[in-house]
Amino acid sequence: MRRAALGWIVCLLAGAGCGSSTSNASVCENLAKGLTDYSTKFAPCAGGNPVTVPYTKDQCTQGIDKSSCTDADRQKINDFSSCLSGLPTCSTTTIEAFSTAVTTCTNKLASITGC
Repeated sequence: MRRAALGWIVCLLAGAGCGSSTSNASVCENLAKGLTDYSTKFAPCAGGNPVTVPYTKDQCTQGIDKSSCTDADRQKINDFSSCLSGLPTCSTTTIEAFSTAVTTCTNKLASITGC
């Protein structure tokens, strides 16, 4: 059991051989989840209304398919998406910290070269 768990961890960290977490569809699913999580977590600071993001997974996949995204670029998008999902819920007393955390997430996209 422990050995199987270790195998899965290695595959997840490597991102290769056991199903790629940087496939275009996977990256777009992760991005959609990250943006949805961000919207939900920001809602308390937006008067209780979730932020609407004009984006679909299909648009993302088509865009990445037509671009020259590298595996490193897709990993950066995954890192950004995970960062958004990991944000704390915003409140009127934590809005500055929330904003700083969002900036930290956004900085993960700064060096994307091919998307």
